[in-house]
Amino acid sequence: MKIAESIKKAREKYFSDKEILEKIEKQNPEKKEFFNKARERGLNPSEILDEIMNQNISSFNEENEVIKEKEPLQLNVNIPQRPSEESKLWIRIFISLGLAVLTALFSTLFYRSFFIPRIEPVEPERIVREVHTPQATSPLLMLYPEKDEVERFAISSEEEFLIHMKRIIEEERDGDIVRVIVEDHREDDPSIFDLKDLEEIFGLNFPQKFFEKIDSNFNLIVHPNKGRNDLAFIARFDEEDEEEIEWTIMRPWEETIEKDLQGLFSFLEKEIPLLDSDLEPTPYEGDAPRTVSIRHRKGEDGVGLYYAIMRERLLFATSLETMEKLIERYYEYQREN
Repeated sequence: MKIAESIKKAREKYFSDKEILEKIEKQNPEKKEFFNKARERGLNPSEILDEIMNQNISSFNEENEVIKEKEPLQLNVNIPQRPSEESKLWIRIFISLGLAVLTALFSTLFYRSFFIPRIEPVEPERIVREVHTPQATSPLLMLYPEKDEVERFAISSEEEFLIHMKRIIEEERDGDIVRVIVEDHREDDPSIFDLKDLEEIFGLNFPQKFFEKIDSNFNLIVHPNKGRNDLAFIARFDEEDEEEIEWTIMRPWEETIEKDLQGLFSFLEKEIPLLDSDLEPTPYEGDAPRTVSIRHRKGEDGVGLYYAIMRERLLFATSLETMEKLIERYYEYQREN
């Protein structure tokens, strides 16, 4: 084969001129001087090959092709095995579940966006209620700030009242008198705790005409006495009703008064005898402008039922000492006012 044809064939097989020239040089080492002179003249591989083809130099090796065909490329490729039918089944199941979840998600978003009306947030209405502090009644006896105390608390249930009163009754105190003021918030309109509330909570039973003549607004008193705290209250009535209150309300009530006030003594954990008879009289021995009769029924440990009627006041106490203290303070109040 002529050298020119060999070069042409090699080019048709997309070998570069540089590769063809290197192959020719390798096959024809005796032509080294020819190639060196060509390079000295500044010819590149393509120009050198063109010169060889144009001259069709016959002295070049013609027995072998200038460039043999490239050997096929051998690639080692690890082809994975085809999955089993069971694996294919699970793959299909997982793909189906994934598509189902995506479909449900997009369907829900689409439905909520286009078919469910948007609900605008509504600001809650603020209800402002003015709660006033109820005004307590004036003291109905003389109180001294330097030696007396005032306990004021608010309740919203009967249980709260009993808890507070139990605490006050059981606390050790050094003062002479403690006035207890209770704000009653069991209703929407707060008020000051009165005798009717006391009757309701302790289960007392005042006579039928009691509140027709006696004001339910009262002073609730705790009196420290010989290591315990006795209970007392003072209520007001019109002076002209004094005789009627004594003979038509209080004296007839004496036959059942212990039973009717039993709830109060149960709270104090004290007992008084339940006798169907009049209470016994005891004169007040202190300094007083008039004779005062204290009606009473003695119980255990010096605790009993004592009441007295004095012009405009009904006094009630659970001990003789407490009753005497109330009468003393009442007359001091009268002298000051």
